[in-house]
Amino acid sequence: MPMRGTSVSVFDARAGKWKQTWVDNEGGYLDFIGEFKDGQMILQREGIRPDGSKVLQRMVWKNISAGEFDWSWEASRDGGKTWQVNWPIHYKRKS
Repeated sequence: MPMRGTSVSVFDARAGKWKQTWVDNEGGYLDFIGEFKDGQMILQREGIRPDGSKVLQRMVWKNISAGEFDWSWEASRDGGKTWQVNWPIHYKRKS
């Protein structure tokens, strides 16, 4: 069966942060936390690579308008000093 998953995003008013959880039919579970600031939504988490090393992962939504936006999945292996874009995607609303 192909991978299927879903995410749920909520705003935690007490913390003043956005939170998102992803789960899928392959046992995947990702939990992100972040904020919308300066026209971008950035949600981030710390992950563990198969070799046991830590990696920061984040999703960035930017260039947001009523009809389109850019989304990227990014990773940092140096504590967030530099980021590598792994999946850049441009979303556009259908007419």
